[in-house]
Order: sequence, then structure tokens, then C-alpha cells
Amino acid sequence: NEDLLVLTEGTTTEFAFKRTMHKDEYTSLCLPFALNKEVLAQMTDAEGNHVFDAQSGGAVPTIYIYDQNSTVVVDGNVELQMSFHIMKDDEEIKAGVPFLIKPAEDITDKLYLESTYITKGESTESLEGEIEFASMWQPETVNVSEEYDILLVTGASQLTRMTESTRILGASGYFKVPVGVAAYDYAVINVTGSEATPTWVENI
Repeated sequence: NEDLLVLTEGTTTEFAFKRTMHKDEYTSLCLPFALNKEVLAQMTDAEGNHVFDAQSGGAVPTIYIYDQNSTVVVDGNVELQMSFHIMKDDEEIKAGVPFLIKPAEDITDKLYLESTYITKGESTESLEGEIEFASMWQPETVNVSEEYDILLVTGASQLTRMTESTRILGASGYFKVPVGVAAYDYAVINVTGSEATPTWVENI
């Protein structure tokens, strides 16, 4: 994602971004511009195909916006729940705020967006409690800490706790959970308002 890293804030320019995303698997992203359904439909590949616009033959992905976190007991296990909802047609995600995306088709090519206003915006989005869905702008190695857990959305559509130093891709999101704030047996992604969207649980 070197193209992303050299972009100058406060400018209008073409945006180019490459991230491999697999069909029906969750990927965390954060982008240096506001995202809504209209902007999503304008994204193209190198051949000019609108990859996320159904009217142009593309496959519309599902976007998940972070709401809150909570800890509940289910069948004797403590679940740390990060709750999301599916982005509505009239919603917009601020620049720099991380979100989850689940493509309807594999995405392997570089994506382009013409004439985009660049602002990194909020680098992280803190919500209820002390658990944070944070943004990672530069590709960076994050070390395991005694102060907090790092939970990553992995390529297998799971939420996994880091047990060793891990390099996190640029322009992505991760969960930062202070040790002692929530002692838990499982971490759960909970999507509200959609019975058809499964919750996944990873024993950590």
C-alpha cells in the first residue's frame, strides 16, 4: 500500500489501493476519505470496471460499522462482544475510521478512485468502555504487550488474539483490549439487525 502512504492530506487526487480480499470473508479496512455507498460504487479496477457497483456488473460487498462492545456470560463462558451493524444506504463512514468489509467476489487487483479528497481524519475510533477498534496507517510490527490484548480479523474470517509480534497491514483495523478491562473466554463479532449474517466465535 505504498501509494496510500505517500498521499498528501488536504488534496484532491486519484486514490490507488491494493488489498487481497476473499469472497464472504471479513477484512478490516480504514481509508483516507469518507466512504458511502455512492463512493463505493465509483471504485474501479485497472481496466475501469466498477467492481462494487451492481448496475455496472460488479458485486456489492457488505460493509459493517462498529457500534459498541460489551461482556456477557453465555453457557458459563464470558464473551467479549464487539457489535456491528450493516451500513445503510444513507450512512457514511468518516475518513480514518476502521470498518469491516465482506466482498461478494474475490478482490485481488488494485482499486482506483478518481478525484478523491484525502484526509486521514480520525486515526482511531474510541467507543463505549476502554476497548478500542483502532486504525493502523503504516504497515507496522505490533509487539505483544502485558498491558493489552491485540485481536486481529484474520483471513479465515475469525477474530484471533496475537500471541507473538505480528506485522499488521497498513490502512487496516484491529481491536485493542486493555488487560483487566475484560477477562474473557471468547471474542465474538455480533452483527445486529441481520439474522442472515452469522456471528463467528474464536476460542482464544
